[in-house]
Amino acid sequence: MPQPDPATTLAAPSLQEEAPTEVSPRIDARAEPSSAENPPVASGSWPRAARAALATWLAACVTYALVTVYAWRIPKDGAPSLHHMFSMWQWQDGGYYVTIVEQGYRWDPSAPAFYPLFPMTSWIVDRIVPGGALIACAIVSAACAYVALMLMFRFVEMEFGTETATRTLLYFAAFPMAFYLYGAYNESMFVMLAVGAFYAARRGNWWLAGALTALAGGTRLFGLLMAVPLAYEYLRQCGWNLRRLRWDVLSFATIPLGLVGYAIYCQLALGNWRAFLDAQDHWERKYGWPGEALFRAIRDVIVHGPRGADFVPDQSYLLTAFEAVCILGAVILIVLGFVGPWRVRRDQYFLLIATIMPLILITMTMVGWGHWLMSAPRYALEFTAAFVILARIGRNVFVDRMYLMLGFAIQALMLAAVTLQANFVA
Repeated sequence: MPQPDPATTLAAPSLQEEAPTEVSPRIDARAEPSSAENPPVASGSWPRAARAALATWLAACVTYALVTVYAWRIPKDGAPSLHHMFSMWQWQDGGYYVTIVEQGYRWDPSAPAFYPLFPMTSWIVDRIVPGGALIACAIVSAACAYVALMLMFRFVEMEFGTETATRTLLYFAAFPMAFYLYGAYNESMFVMLAVGAFYAARRGNWWLAGALTALAGGTRLFGLLMAVPLAYEYLRQCGWNLRRLRWDVLSFATIPLGLVGYAIYCQLALGNWRAFLDAQDHWERKYGWPGEALFRAIRDVIVHGPRGADFVPDQSYLLTAFEAVCILGAVILIVLGFVGPWRVRRDQYFLLIATIMPLILITMTMVGWGHWLMSAPRYALEFTAAFVILARIGRNVFVDRMYLMLGFAIQALMLAAVTLQANFVA
């Protein structure tokens, strides 16, 4: 009986899309391993990961540099100085990071809301590289973006094969918020540390995984949430038998060190160890039950939606709709990771859990001024599992082309909004 063409069907294997390259012969990649087994490891693919990451990274850097240099032509103004051209990356949260690098945390009570590892690293680069704090932040972001892409390719290739890894990087780059990986933001640093911790954990290197997670906790609050999927993976590797716990379980004690270190700094420098928590009052954050923020956003989109041909959506409506679509899409992809033709193996559930945890926090956190899911599309860059599942679905040519066309088109619109400083996008 002839096999269906993957280009014309959405069917996919139930366990694993394709076997990882160069799988060890003692492990059958098609069989679901027992809870105590280590995952199959693809050997000798670091050079391939470096090349794949370099291709995506260079294309992104060249594209964003050209957009930055020529953006002044959109409003038909005269050409500004090169420094003014790059000031677009200092808008919104990027301005906070740049100012922290220049002046520290004392300049504004809301500044401690921005965790220290990214501005601290940028401060060091600023002392070495000329050009100012903004250029230093951009260099750190771009460098972390390259390492993040390389780690992501290596990790996904080890788990799902080269084909899925290649598409994951491409879909990651096509996501509408991907340009935040290269500006004065800490997204690329967090993704780099998170994916690195997942890779180390799968290889059983728990001290490295703990150290990277601690650094992630010094970059974003989401770093602490990584303890849950890592604990799941550790117990799985122990066969869910507490008697098989090893001395490296102590590595989990390093996970909160990043946040603890920041609290100590706040006490010494600002006289308040809760400064990074109190700073959230500036955005009037409040918390509800999991999913409440998503429910409110969807409700607003429906209630204030089209009522006739003369409907003209305003900026707030479009932003709310985009935020809701991003988070709802991530939820659907994670569900498909558990059930259906694109589900992952049971030993890979930790990757899904790593996305579920921040999803829960995001959908229960509401910001004042009616922004139920503020910045959620940017946070979606950290949902590695969602991009992996989407890459598996992307074996279908229609899905592949549709996502890429829409992703790059919407990214261009969002980048234009940031370039012109026309509206907050994430």
